[in-house]
Amino acid sequence: MRQYASLQPLVNVESVGTLTGTRNIEKFGSITPATLITDQNTDIPEGDYPALKQVNYKIGDYADLFYAPNSLLADSAENVLNWLQTHIARKSVVTRNNAILTKLP
Repeated sequence: MRQYASLQPLVNVESVGTLTGTRNIEKFGSITPATLITDQNTDIPEGDYPALKQVNYKIGDYADLFYAPNSLLADSAENVLNWLQTHIARKSVVTRNNAILTKLP
């Protein structure tokens, strides 16, 4: 059964300034806690270094062409615009969800 729920809050979305490139990411599971210091006179131990992974990205454009039936066009302009906004919003969520799901192993 299809559910209308966006998966976007479950992933990290970053703004970029170019259409293609790379980003460095660090897996949250590889981060270790800092060392507790109980004596202010002791030296601070060296921590671990981040395990970064480089991820390539390429931003693509999505588009669809669809025709509105005559029965829809016969409705008021407000109703047509409302229907179009709802349709495009739902299409956007389904498109983003599909893009997210294709990246899962």
